[in-house]
Amino acid sequence: MAALRRAYLQVQCFRRLNDEQRAAATSSIATALLILAGAGTGKTTALVCRILFQLSEGVRPDQILAITFTNKAAAELKQRLQQAINEAAVSVQARAAGATAVTATGSTHDQQEAFERAWQQLGVLACTFHSYCYRVLRQKWRACGFTRCPLVRVYKDARQAVRLAIRLSQVDGVAKLLAGWLGASEETWPAIQAAARQKHPQIMAKWAGDVLAAKAKALETLTKKKQK
Repeated sequence: MAALRRAYLQVQCFRRLNDEQRAAATSSIATALLILAGAGTGKTTALVCRILFQLSEGVRPDQILAITFTNKAAAELKQRLQQAINEAAVSVQARAAGATAVTATGSTHDQQEAFERAWQQLGVLACTFHSYCYRVLRQKWRACGFTRCPLVRVYKDARQAVRLAIRLSQVDGVAKLLAGWLGASEETWPAIQAAARQKHPQIMAKWAGDVLAAKAKALETLTKKKQK
């Protein structure tokens, strides 16, 4: 374990740090640290090295929490941590076997096993604000006053819930009333829409425009989220 702690400080990301990044990564773990920097200045690299430095100082892995705002940032942080841990684990393994040089980019079976063992032992939690809060809620939902653990619904779940609500509320019976009122040829929604377009073209045109605008806005919002 001591050898692994020393190896954390010898990984490639530490060697790439500039003076300011190194000062931040290796500052005292007894005090808080605030880093203000723009995009592309190496904040994630400094954060990864900061975590490795804490591990080398004997901080327990389960006492380290790396929080991000987006899933993309959390995935990148976790990937870089994995790469650094892989490098350190392979280095320790190679030294124990008497090797003189090891690269962290190899994909041999032995390197992968060493990485998996190190990552399982590490236990550092890297996630978003939202996933961490939900993790706490899953554990403490009774203390929060809930009668059951809240569930996170994705868009597909929401659509299924709406369809179920429609069936339970017997909204399908409205189709018969609308078909009779509009003189539709069938009691189906396509036939009802066709009859509505024929009798009320202006209203249906505005409705269609509103639907298209809502879909475009939803697509734009989804695209922006994916880009983050």
